[in-house]
Amino acid sequence: MRIPSMLSSVAIACGFAFAVHAADASPPKRASAARATLQTAPQPDLPLKNPQRAGPQRPVSGADKLLGAPMQADLVPSAFFNAQHLPEGFPGIGFCDPNPAGGTPNKIRFRLTNQGASPAAASVVRVDFVGGGSVSVNAPALMPGAETSGAVNIPQGCYPPGFSSACQFTIHADGNAQVAESVESNNAVQSLCVQPAG
Repeated sequence: MRIPSMLSSVAIACGFAFAVHAADASPPKRASAARATLQTAPQPDLPLKNPQRAGPQRPVSGADKLLGAPMQADLVPSAFFNAQHLPEGFPGIGFCDPNPAGGTPNKIRFRLTNQGASPAAASVVRVDFVGGGSVSVNAPALMPGAETSGAVNIPQGCYPPGFSSACQFTIHADGNAQVAESVESNNAVQSLCVQPAG
């Protein structure tokens, strides 16, 4: 009978099939192991997209200081007349208001500007005349960038006796120190008016 031969052939075929199946099954195991290795392997540190690094510090500028400072007013007096290339002190130049009757200026005129970042409350402008005492006038409240003007009569005694004499004076913004300002050193300006010879 040929049954043993047939059984041998079947066994051989089954063994070959088993071997082929085992060979086909082994690569996925290795791939799984490889995937497991990739998942568990430690990853290198990657740079951040926008790292915060401590670099060299630049010097603090005046603008930086202003940004950190409180917002305040800044009152500044200046000349009312802006004639250029002419000597100071004559009528219609600087602070000297022309005398309607002609001759020696008898009044000074000024501007007051708030060049700060906050409103300035109502204040006083004081004018100190050399040999003529002091005169004060009220100034209104001023918003940032706003300007007003005022005038003060020149008192007797400011012009010394003689010809071609000069009346000297100092104009003080915020003369009573009522307004908190970011800068106090620019509150005063000095000038003069000249008595013409004749």
